Amino acid sequence: MSSKSKAKKAHWLDHSVEKYGSAFVDDAKRIISIFALLPSLIFTSSLYFQQSSRWVFQANLMDRKLGNTIIEPDQVQVVNAISVIVLVFVCEYILIPLMSKIYIRTHLHRVCVGILASILAFVCAAVLQFQINRAGIGNVHVVWMVPQYFLLALGEVLVYVQFTQFCYREAPIQ
Repeated sequence: MSSKSKAKKAHWLDHSVEKYGSAFVDDAKRIISIFALLPSLIFTSSLYFQQSSRWVFQANLMDRKLGNTIIEPDQVQVVNAISVIVLVFVCEYILIPLMSKIYIRTHLHRVCVGILASILAFVCAAVLQFQINRAGIGNVHVVWMVPQYFLLALGEVLVYVQFTQFCYREAPIQ
């Protein structure tokens, strides 16, 4: 039998169905689809962990007086924690239904929106750093960091929650 007479296989793993069975091959395909997304998770995580280093240094260059209190640079990170807690519910009950109306319906689409939000957080941080450099150290108030922390938290919620839900849905049953 020539190779031309064999039916073309849709996926490269389909060639192993005879040897391992279709259930095993289908499970392997699902696992591979999950692994294909890991680079995006690594990228997002590397951005996320910069908030505990570079953004703390940035806060140190800012006016941190809030009333009679001086906020320490590492205390600014609480904005991220509060934003995540609020955004988990906002995303689930408001944002995701709104995104569904504009054809952002799958977990992978939402992960892409989350990555975009994370990138925008760092654009905000860059613009803010430009303002600090232009205005001088201590002349820009730390409240201007809220948008970058909020966008990072939005990216975190969309990427990690949606990625977890995608993996749970795609994982083999057994």
